[in-house]
Amino acid sequence: MNARDAGFLRDIRGRRKPLHPLTCGRRKKWRARSVQAMQALHSHAVDFPETTMKALPLAALLALAFSTAAHAQPAPSDRMETRIDNRQDRQETRTDRGIANGTVTAHEAARLEHQQAHIDRVENRALADGAIDRKEAVRMERMQDRANASIRHQKHDPQMRR
Repeated sequence: MNARDAGFLRDIRGRRKPLHPLTCGRRKKWRARSVQAMQALHSHAVDFPETTMKALPLAALLALAFSTAAHAQPAPSDRMETRIDNRQDRQETRTDRGIANGTVTAHEAARLEHQQAHIDRVENRALADGAIDRKEAVRMERMQDRANASIRHQKHDPQMRR
């Protein structure tokens, strides 16, 4: 590499390529453009202090508002727990209605209640560590899906209370 190639690289075909994106082929122009670019970058820094000082209290107020809003929302595990509990209640209500109108027999009702009790035990086991994680919530949702299908099947099968 000679002095003339300083600031350049050679491509596969042997052509010179500049090292810096602001270059246009000659070192003098490269220096001039890089100095202009640096001056342009630093010229904007002088205008900011007054604006920044005025905007600082507003930014602090907005940060405080968003942080309190984030704390007001329930944790994901609390939402999952609430969702699971609500669904459990709706399924028990459906079973009770099936018993009341005679579409579910006593034996079927016992089996459905046993299934709901199993889901309750799994939920209590999941809450033992203080929170329900996604894997546990998915497992309980699948169990509730199966229970839902069982309730529908038992309510619509040909067996009726006598």
